[in-house]
Amino acid sequence: MYCYRFPDEATFITSCEALGWASEGVLTAYTHDRAIDVLGPVQTTPGTYDEEGVELTPPVIDARHHINFQGEAPEEWDEYLVVANSPSRIWAGRPGAVPSTDVLQLTDPLHPYVRAINKHSHVETQALERRGSR
Repeated sequence: MYCYRFPDEATFITSCEALGWASEGVLTAYTHDRAIDVLGPVQTTPGTYDEEGVELTPPVIDARHHINFQGEAPEEWDEYLVVANSPSRIWAGRPGAVPSTDVLQLTDPLHPYVRAINKHSHVETQALERRGSR
C-alpha cells in the first residue's frame, strides 16, 4: 500500500485524469490493476472532551487530500508520496502499514519508496540506478 498526500482534491483529480483514471472529474477508483481509497482531509491530533462531551480542545485536521493506493505506483505521484508509520486505515487482509526502509530492497531504483527516500540525494539515486542496471 502506498500513501499519498496531494495539496487538494483538484490536484488529485487532475493527476488522475492525466493518467486516464478519471474523466470529467469522476474517478474510477477500483479496477483489475489498482485500488484507490480516498481519505480526503485527515485528523492528525484528536480533540479532547470533558465527561459531558463538551469540547476542550478541537481536533487538528490536515486539510490536504490523502489517499491510499494499491497497484503499480505512478512516477508522476512521487512528490506526493508519504510514509504513514501508523495509518488509520489499511486494506482488508493486509495487516501492518507500508514497509519500513530497513525491510525494503533498496537496490531497486524504480521502487516508489526508494525514489521518495532518495529524491533529495541525487548522488544516491544515480548510484542505485547504476547498480540496478547491471
